[in-house]
Amino acid sequence: AIGFLYLRYAGDPVSVFRWIEPYLYDDEPIQPRAKSAKQNGASETIGEYVRRLFTDKNYYGTILPRLPIHIERDIQVKLLQAEKIEERAKKHASDPRTMSYFQRL
Repeated sequence: AIGFLYLRYAGDPVSVFRWIEPYLYDDEPIQPRAKSAKQNGASETIGEYVRRLFTDKNYYGTILPRLPIHIERDIQVKLLQAEKIEERAKKHASDPRTMSYFQRL
């Protein structure tokens, strides 16, 4: 997770999406903050962490540096497209008819 945080702070905004794209839907659980008595160290997946890091303006009370507007919009569009593709893939994976069709191919 520290690598993604580094990319968010110091990475080249033009090429940062190329680095994070393979991890957008990684389901490896992580715990990005220390456990506390109130929160029990809530965990999230790497994909959720990466998407949140590049869409939110704050990181646990710290304001993240701004991305150039045109790059921020481009990243948001790409994240929405990736989300639609993921939803479609999950829908197809849950439908046995669709999966049997692809298994025949």
